[in-house]
Amino acid sequence: DLKTNEVLGKVAVLDDPGAIVYDPLSKRLFVGCGAPKSLVPIRADLDVKTGKAETPIVLEGPPKSIVADGLGMLYVTVPEKNQIAVVDTRVMKLAVTWPVAQWPAPIGIGMDRLRSRLFVACGPRINILSAADGHEIGAVTINKPDLTRLSPPTVAFSDGQAFAPLGDSLNVIGQTADGRFEVQQMLVLEPGAGPPTLDSHS
Repeated sequence: DLKTNEVLGKVAVLDDPGAIVYDPLSKRLFVGCGAPKSLVPIRADLDVKTGKAETPIVLEGPPKSIVADGLGMLYVTVPEKNQIAVVDTRVMKLAVTWPVAQWPAPIGIGMDRLRSRLFVACGPRINILSAADGHEIGAVTINKPDLTRLSPPTVAFSDGQAFAPLGDSLNVIGQTADGRFEVQQMLVLEPGAGPPTLDSHS
C-alpha cells in the first residue's frame, strides 16, 4: 500500500530475483531470475493474498537488466552470453537473441521509445542499437579511465537524453545535430550512491 507502506501480500518467484519491469500491453510484471535463467510473469491484477506467478520464460543465460517498449516487447541484457534477449509478451516467448560479443558484457539498458532505440551499457561504452533488428546506430565512451572495467548498472532515457551512472558520476548522453552521440554533461554523485532512477514526469 503506497499510502501506508503496508505489505499487502507476497508472490513467490524463482531463485535469484533481480530486475523487474512492467509491460503495459500484457499488464504483467516481469521479474528477472538469475539462477534459473528466466523471466517470471506476474499479473498486475492478481489477488495479492492467493495469486501466483505464471509460467517462466526461459532465456539462454541469467538476465541482468530489462526494458519494455510498451508494445509487447522486452529487451533483456544477458552478460553471461554477451547478448540481448528479445521477449515477445504477446506470446510469452523468447523471440530472438542479438549477439554483442564484440563489446564487453552488456549490463544496463534503456530505451528511446519514440525512435525505437536501445542504449546498452557495455563496460564504459554505451552502444545505441535499433530496437527493430539490433544493428548498431552509434556509440559513446564514458571518459572514466580509472573505471574501464566497470559498466553502468542502469541506463534511463527521457526527453532525448540517456542517463548512465558510472562510479561517482552520472553521465548525460545526447545526440548532436550531425548525428553523433556524446556525453553532454557529467554530474557528480555522492560517494557510495546507488544506481539512480528517473521520474519521467518531472
